[in-house]
Amino acid sequence: MEENNKKSFREKLLNFKQKAEKNLEQEKKEKQNKIKFHKKISYSITKFSKYPEMAKEGAKIATKYLISLIAFFSIFLSVISSIEMKKSDKDGIEYLNNNLPEFNYSEGVLITETAEKVVLKHDLIKELLKGEVIIDTNVENEDIINQYVDEYDKPQKAVILLKDKLITVNWKTPGEHEEYRYQELLKQYALKTSTTEKTSITKSDVMLYIENNLISFFSYLIRYFISYIIIYFGRFIIYIGEVCLIGYITNKILKMNFKLKEMYSMTIYAFTVPIITYIIYIIVHFFTNFSIPYFVESFMVLAYIFLAIALFKSKHDGVKKEGEN
Repeated sequence: MEENNKKSFREKLLNFKQKAEKNLEQEKKEKQNKIKFHKKISYSITKFSKYPEMAKEGAKIATKYLISLIAFFSIFLSVISSIEMKKSDKDGIEYLNNNLPEFNYSEGVLITETAEKVVLKHDLIKELLKGEVIIDTNVENEDIINQYVDEYDKPQKAVILLKDKLITVNWKTPGEHEEYRYQELLKQYALKTSTTEKTSITKSDVMLYIENNLISFFSYLIRYFISYIIIYFGRFIIYIGEVCLIGYITNKILKMNFKLKEMYSMTIYAFTVPIITYIIYIIVHFFTNFSIPYFVESFMVLAYIFLAIALFKSKHDGVKKEGEN
């Protein structure tokens, strides 16, 4: 009885070992047969007969390919957007240096070296303070101050800097404004940041603070990359879904037997050239402001043309094989 149990255990162990070896061999074959990413790009552009073969790898593999393409696309776009933002920041600093008047804040009172009202409108100002900035430290007439407030219709936001206070317009609630004394704001800031309360501030202090707190190129790059991956994956999935549906109808008209999953995969590969074209278009647009009307529509038509060529090629190859048999 004990010998029979040992024999049965050995047989089970042997069967398990054989199955494990068989699975390893199958995995090796799948890895060997798996088409590499760079070859898929090449086949998607030049070898339409390879579309069905690539589609057989499955929708999951095709989706990974799409994500990889979008990642490359997002890297290019993120670099361009980050360069643009840093350029805008640099322009903003220069704008402030030229347009922000020399001033001195001391003991709750702000004094500027200009007698005229100053309005700051640069994008960097809007980014830092949510809207335009009006500086007038000489006005004390409430009617004139109310005119400044009324200039901004909701939802447009603004900050008005006066002699002893600032007014925020449409910040918290559209159509309303709030007043803050400088001393109160500086006390709150000191408590919040655990720093010593500022009693004296000049233009140089403000410029230094802004320059030190600007977003770095790398931070812009990461932010843009993550947002572009999410945005463009969602966008391209919609485009692919639309072209896939038209391709599936074409598949039925041609009396071919591609399943919807296979059609989805083939559509992804058909989008290779349009996505590369999109990257080139974005780069050209960045440097030249050149734009093409209805580019997205043209982009989708191009993808369908590649898919249709792959379908007709597959149909032709099938008919040719039948003729040879």
